[in-house]
Amino acid sequence: MEHLQAFIADCDRRTELAKQRLAETQEELSAEVAQKANKVHELAEQIGKKLARAEQLGAEGFVEESMKLMEEASQILFFALGGFSLHVNTLQRTGDAGLHF
Repeated sequence: MEHLQAFIADCDRRTELAKQRLAETQEELSAEVAQKANKVHELAEQIGKKLARAEQLGAEGFVEESMKLMEEASQILFFALGGFSLHVNTLQRTGDAGLHF
């Protein structure tokens, strides 16, 4: 009977340790997700501002300046998506089934 109680106590201890590790991992992932969401918001804001300014310049007849801003906005988007694509490709190569943006 003592052996069984010791086994149960050991299982309980291991379960608690696993719960603690899970909580720590979830906190780390939550912080990572929040950081990446802020970066996405920042990039979207930059793109939006450039596109609005480009539209304004185009309406005022400054076509070259407008095209330049549109190109800058496209580059921001391209590099943002390129980083995302690189991250997804890395996850696929390493066999990580979950997408961690």
